[in-house]
Parts: sequence; structure tokens; C-alpha cells
Amino acid sequence: MRANSHQQAGNGRGPAARRGAVELAEAYIRAHLDDPIPISRLCRVAGVSERGLRNAFYSVHGMGPKRWMLAERLMHTQIA
Repeated sequence: MRANSHQQAGNGRGPAARRGAVELAEAYIRAHLDDPIPISRLCRVAGVSERGLRNAFYSVHGMGPKRWMLAERLMHTQIA
């Protein structure tokens, strides 16, 4: 059975949906590097559950969103 367009685009299960959620979260993190960002806010920004966001980050980066955010902040601190 063929998946409809809603399933392909927005349910968070495919690689493209996971990548899209991670890209939204990354953009938000980079725009707010100096602010504390709760994971719940990243989930709202990316439109996924906390588990979905964590799984997406592990799929894309091999680490969870908290660790990725810390690494991004450390890189930014070293550059600045």
C-alpha cells in the first residue's frame, strides 16, 4: 500500500522528516546560542515529540539534542 502525502511529509518517521526536524532545531539553536533553550521549546519549533527529536538527532548526528547544543555552543565560544 502506498503512503499518502501527509504520511510522507509530516509524521516524523522518514529520513527526510527527521532531517527537517533537526534542521529546524539547529537553526533555532544557532539563533539563540546565548539563551537557555529547553528541549520542550525545541520540540515545539521542530514540531515533534521529545522522543522524536532525540531519535532524529541520533539519526542525523549520532548524539542527542542536548549534547549537540553544548558542542555547538562550545564551537561558537572558541571562534568568538
